[in-house]
Amino acid sequence: MSTAYHLCQPEDLDLLISLALRRTEEAGADYEEETLRAGYAPLCAGGSEGAAYLFGPARAPVGYLAITFGWSVPLAAPEARIVDMYIRPSVRRRGLAGEALRAVSRGLREGGIKAIHVELPHGNAPVSALIRRAGFVADPGAIRATRLL
Repeated sequence: MSTAYHLCQPEDLDLLISLALRRTEEAGADYEEETLRAGYAPLCAGGSEGAAYLFGPARAPVGYLAITFGWSVPLAAPEARIVDMYIRPSVRRRGLAGEALRAVSRGLREGGIKAIHVELPHGNAPVSALIRRAGFVADPGAIRATRLL
């Protein structure tokens, strides 16, 4: 299988937002479209904040992956963090997500990124298995804590 994917451009924002709204609805989250637009617009603008990728046909994508960029002190190199990923339910369990993770990982490596991080969801064994199959290794004892400022 060869999954078509492309880096989001500003003109792709509406497609990305429509998928993000589906994901939030499916997850039972309550995000306003305006908030999602403000969050994803920089990822479609080609800046240093991050990037978003759409998967499937350009006019009717079936999923997306959003990443942000940062700096790793232990690696003394750039790193990326997967902040969101969604595949439409009708095309899940066909290998698309794993292939997308591998393809984007190759591109990021070629761009100089030395590590990609992702949070493993509690209680979602299929997603955790997907992440492991894609080559991610859980950090022993790692727990994420957040303080909003």
